[in-house]
Amino acid sequence: MINENKVDWCPLCDQGWVIVVKDIQTSNLYVCCKECESEWKSPFEITQEQCLPFNTYAKYDFPTEDEVISYGWAEFIKT
Repeated sequence: MINENKVDWCPLCDQGWVIVVKDIQTSNLYVCCKECESEWKSPFEITQEQCLPFNTYAKYDFPTEDEVISYGWAEFIKT
C-alpha cells in the first residue's frame, strides 16, 4: 500500500488531505490536495494566499520515505 504522506487538511476546499507528491517530469516534491487538486511548493506554504495557479505541475507520483526526509519534510507527516 502506498503511503500518501498526509501533511495538512486543505485550507481551500476543507474536504481533503494535502499530501506530498513528486512531479514526474522534474522529480521535485510538492504538496497537493487530493480533493480539489490545489498545489503548493512545500508544506511550509499551505495557505490560501500561497496556493499555486491551477495545474502548475504536471502528473505526479508518490515519493519514497527517503525522498520526503531528504527534503526536510518528514516533520510534517501526519499519522
